[in-house]
Amino acid sequence: MPTPRFAVITVTRDALPGLIATHRSLAVQTWPGLMWIVIDGGSRDGTVPWLAGGPARCVLWRSAPDDGPYAAMNDGLEAALSAAAGGPGAADYVLFLNAGDRLAGPTVLARIAAAIEAAGWPSLVFGDTLEPVGAGVLRYKPARSPRRAWYGMFTHHQAIVYRARALAGLRFDPRYRLAADYGITLAVLARAGPAVGLGFAVAAMAPAGLSARDPRAGRREQRRIRARALGHGLLTGAAITGVQIAAAMLRRCLPILWRRLRCRPLAADRGRVTTVPRLPPRLGLEMLLQSKRLALLKSLAARL
Repeated sequence: MPTPRFAVITVTRDALPGLIATHRSLAVQTWPGLMWIVIDGGSRDGTVPWLAGGPARCVLWRSAPDDGPYAAMNDGLEAALSAAAGGPGAADYVLFLNAGDRLAGPTVLARIAAAIEAAGWPSLVFGDTLEPVGAGVLRYKPARSPRRAWYGMFTHHQAIVYRARALAGLRFDPRYRLAADYGITLAVLARAGPAVGLGFAVAAMAPAGLSARDPRAGRREQRRIRARALGHGLLTGAAITGVQIAAAMLRRCLPILWRRLRCRPLAADRGRVTTVPRLPPRLGLEMLLQSKRLALLKSLAARL
């Protein structure tokens, strides 16, 4: 079987139509090195009979009540890392797609595999996303650089591919119900080597993700994570939160302007692989103060 091999982990609960949509995007992948792990939180909508029917490429599934999406993602990660340690399927890289999220095209994994091999098997690979902005309408949202991880997630976790060995000993922190993906991503960036940007869309997002349902709580959790992981103080945390609130207001009040600033046409596939050097262990206010004032203003403006 070709290498690298991918484990795609999907967590779900009472979301059978979305789960089927996710499966369809996996079933048509041209890259054969794929194992699908499904962690179901005890669905009663027909999900269990459908999984029992043996959907293609699903090598492991479980259905039982759990403590929420991140607890389920930890269960899926345990299964993927067991495979990476030599179990059936032996995953080299891990990707998390929630029910309803889809890979952005049938050659996505093949393109990611080519980039991984060309870059010497990096610890983290990330791409862009397609985001819904209306009924059946998608917009292309480019990823930011991981060097801006002090601000927040530089792309959705559905577009981040983690090397299995880089996740050893790491889990989603159950203290966070909305932003645990941010915490584990910062941990991988801090411990791993360079990150590789793909320059093309990896995932087409389902509408109304967890963080979108309660953005205030998500911002509070991000602020706590930055304080713990990056050493941000009260001033830094308040400044970043203020910029995030301004960006959220722009998106809500002037959505057309926000899309012009942040999104690109669907044909915006850049197709250019870039390598971001390993990040320093702390990305605190001192990094910002060392920048020129104009660079700082441009950086903050880009967050909008």
